[in-house]
Amino acid sequence: MTKRCVMLLTILVVLCLAQQTWAAFGKKIIYHSEFGSGYTLPALMVAAMRQPDFIGLPLVLSRDNIPVVYPDLLLQTHTNVVDIFPGRHRADGNYYVIDFSLQELRRLSYLEDAGQFDFQGGHIASLEEVFVTTGMIALEFSASTRFLPVIKYPWFHANEAKDISQVVLNALIAHAGSADDILSCMCFDPDELQRIRKKILPGLPVTIRLIQAIDHSEGNETMRQSRQQWSSYNDQWLFTRLGLRVVASYADALWLDGMNRLETQALKRFITDSQALELEVYFRVPRSFDDNFAAAVRDLVVTLNADGLAVANTMKLRDIFHTWTQQSDLLPETAPDGEADGRQQDNPSGALLSDPEGLLERLRRIQ
Repeated sequence: MTKRCVMLLTILVVLCLAQQTWAAFGKKIIYHSEFGSGYTLPALMVAAMRQPDFIGLPLVLSRDNIPVVYPDLLLQTHTNVVDIFPGRHRADGNYYVIDFSLQELRRLSYLEDAGQFDFQGGHIASLEEVFVTTGMIALEFSASTRFLPVIKYPWFHANEAKDISQVVLNALIAHAGSADDILSCMCFDPDELQRIRKKILPGLPVTIRLIQAIDHSEGNETMRQSRQQWSSYNDQWLFTRLGLRVVASYADALWLDGMNRLETQALKRFITDSQALELEVYFRVPRSFDDNFAAAVRDLVVTLNADGLAVANTMKLRDIFHTWTQQSDLLPETAPDGEADGRQQDNPSGALLSDPEGLLERLRRIQ
């Protein structure tokens, strides 16, 4: 069986599994994979057919200044670059995405097979390819897809004389449906988001919501250089009430990359204070919570009143939300009746499921 057939059949299975009603009470569902192979075109097509509110797209730049969907600076962590380009590492022994052109990156394959819908052997996709492919899906199945571009490591790109934020925003605007569209963009670097708000957004033809992401405690998403040494950015000020007021001046939402930064009560105050400033709060639920996923979701959504969750398995999260709609004691007080962010509960692709051969034929036409 060819890879194309495998991909088509996989999407068909996903469609058949996706006949549950859409989650109620307005909590946003964001697709986020912890593995590079979760961002191949086949994996993103599957994610699009599951219809989350957003699909997160971690972005870095190639040597020829093209944004590619890849979650790291280093290629050897997720791909076979050592086998394909054995001599192309820097003096530190690392293979950086930014040292390879898009055509060279397309020659690489992902290494890991990390989950049910991660695709081992897939290739690195450009942002343009993702927009075009998912756009064809949207036309075929009337299934709109909204993206959440994540500007990764702007400090590194600036050190390489590249403005990743400007490049990403230009691409995002170029693929906006209309001037009425409200786009979103996320970054871990507070200084970069403030630069975007002050220097790039004014005068743009569309509205772009900025999301301030906060790294987990051992992360290196944001770094600063002092005396030729790079060190982690101290973001503790983001957890203060004064800090939140600063964030509210340039961002529209917060994203916490994990749940290990604050104790439960402090986290609850943080969310309450953020929402009082009209900042939505999203959480990434790590795969380490898979064994106790439902409990973690309940803590975040019901107990802490988070505005949305980012997960790899959006269908699993949607199933939990659907179950809760049958249990009124679990519904948050903010729950609207019958809709989630304007989405209808009926699956728009459902009518196609009674004709699987016709569905496969339509899928073949968009390849």
